[in-house]
Amino acid sequence: MKSKISKRLTWANAIILMVALLIFCILSIFIFNVYLRRNIKEQLIRENTTAFRLAQLSIAERIEIDEETGRRDFSTLRERIENYQQPIVYKTLAESISIILISTENGKEYEVMYPSIDEFDADYNLEYIKKRLSLTNDNVIQVNMNSVAYFLTMEQSEPVGLQQYSLAAISLIPLSSIREINSRYIMLFLITTAFLVLMAFAIISIMSNKITIPIIKLKNLTKQYAKRDFNNKYIANTNDEIADLSKAVSEMAISLENHDRQREKMFRNISHELKTPLTAIYGYAEGIKNGIFSSPDEPLDIIMSESLRIKKLTENIIYLSKLENNIEVFKLERADISDIMVKAIHSIESLAIMNDIDIRFVPPDVERIDVDKDKIYRALINILSNCVKYTKDSIDVEINETQSNIEIIISDNGSGFKKEDIDTLLSGMTKEKSNGSGIGLSIVNEIVRGHKGRFVIANSKNGGAVFTIILNKYKKTNRI
Repeated sequence: MKSKISKRLTWANAIILMVALLIFCILSIFIFNVYLRRNIKEQLIRENTTAFRLAQLSIAERIEIDEETGRRDFSTLRERIENYQQPIVYKTLAESISIILISTENGKEYEVMYPSIDEFDADYNLEYIKKRLSLTNDNVIQVNMNSVAYFLTMEQSEPVGLQQYSLAAISLIPLSSIREINSRYIMLFLITTAFLVLMAFAIISIMSNKITIPIIKLKNLTKQYAKRDFNNKYIANTNDEIADLSKAVSEMAISLENHDRQREKMFRNISHELKTPLTAIYGYAEGIKNGIFSSPDEPLDIIMSESLRIKKLTENIIYLSKLENNIEVFKLERADISDIMVKAIHSIESLAIMNDIDIRFVPPDVERIDVDKDKIYRALINILSNCVKYTKDSIDVEINETQSNIEIIISDNGSGFKKEDIDTLLSGMTKEKSNGSGIGLSIVNEIVRGHKGRFVIANSKNGGAVFTIILNKYKKTNRI
């Protein structure tokens, strides 16, 4: 059963083809009719000229010459041409009629000397015919003889001799013969056109199916992907936009599959992160209820601390969801990245001092760019917090400017990432080092993506982690 798009393609192409063929057919018939009439007129004139020349030669042979004076004697011409027969002439027009006429002795009235058709009888007013022919461009006129329409041409000689004899040749062809020829050609053309339409319709149908079959396969695949079934992949071998579409759909499926896998892993980590504080809260609450603790202050402090931890984790999950679903609005304004970095370092500085960690940063003078200051600040805080958590004793911060980008590089001298984690990170799925929940760096990645930038995570040569944010100086984000 054909798809809807296949039917639309087939009928659209078929209608376009039929309209084009109809226009072509009408123009071709018109051009052919004009060409046929012109060609028949030219052939009719050639036949008439040939008949006229042959009649002249035959009559010249019948004229006697006076031996004493050397002059032509036309007195016996009438008797000599009574049994005149036109020589056989090759005729290109099978339906044409040739009439040879000769003038009477007064040189004004003509009588038929030879008709190619014996029963053909008509009134020949040569003066009227000559006058009408003089008004034409092609020396052919249309006349009605015996209630039949003809194309007619004529050639006439000037009067010669004492008796003023003159010769005329008329050739005619009935218009019905032309119409019959035209009708046969039109019928042949219409049959050929109908055959071509059927062939074209079949070819269009086959080609439409070739176009729509990959689309139908892609439609079925996307339905499977919507159900989170990523087992099947399909790349169309069409070498066109459909092939590009199938590749994009396959890449989307791989990305969704990896995203689902990473999301599942992240939720496991989040479950683990939530399980620990919830277990602690439950344990200390039960201990207070059963009177295990002599003073409730210490267990209540722990319960409050773990509750805040759960609250922060929940807020991060909600914020990440807003970023991934384009709900969070990016408010861009001109800002100095160095100033935002200084503010972020000041915010994390007390925690670094408590852990005896040095943060080394020399603010450079760089071009101001369009960013959401609050979100970039939050991204920098997340990276710095991660580094403070896992570094040994120092964090290095650099901001470099190129012709088109601002690069923010934050590195520590901790244990870095495992090789398998880096492979996961480079594929676009983020998690924090070691056994973290992965939400902090996921938030960073989404914030940078919202600025149309890139977030790169790697290990340094010395083994520590290196975080790089690359922001374009001129390209604003369209994300809201």
